[in-house]
Amino acid sequence: MEPALVSALLAPPAPARPVVIRPADVGGRAAWWVMVRDGALRVVADDAAVPVGAAIPPEARAAAIAGRVPATAVVVGPSAVWLHCGGLAPEPLDLARRNGTRRLASESTRVGAVRVTTPTRTAIDVAAMLPHEVAVTMLVDLARAGVDLGAVARSLELRPRVVGRPRARITLAAARERLAAEVHAP
Repeated sequence: MEPALVSALLAPPAPARPVVIRPADVGGRAAWWVMVRDGALRVVADDAAVPVGAAIPPEARAAAIAGRVPATAVVVGPSAVWLHCGGLAPEPLDLARRNGTRRLASESTRVGAVRVTTPTRTAIDVAAMLPHEVAVTMLVDLARAGVDLGAVARSLELRPRVVGRPRARITLAAARERLAAEVHAP
């Protein structure tokens, strides 16, 4: 056995990078599709997949779409919900220019190589802009992923200007009611 430094033995292991497999990694598109068809790979988005049974963290979803997101763009709306929570990849990809507004730049974060709106900003955008039932479903998904909808509602009220604020209030309340009903259901 090789001698090792005690600090190296005690250091926490480096976090594993998500394994995203593309056609070039397995011998081409035909081989990749055979692996998908045979159940060895699960498609994340486009031509990116992960081994079946592997977790698909936000970093893997970000890696799957990184080639489609320009450096000056931020993933927003339903695409941001997908990046934070998972599910079916949205088409088309919802993007905004990061340097378009100061608030958008300050309310985005990096996930892997991609900039995405923060979960709170994503929730406000979804609540204010999407049809009610679609937005409620996405807000419930965000809440299940750890987003505090009460904090989102408070953040909504602290903003000086939000297009769709009345709709967002109603939608956030409906999402919170749906979550409460799930908790109290037999």
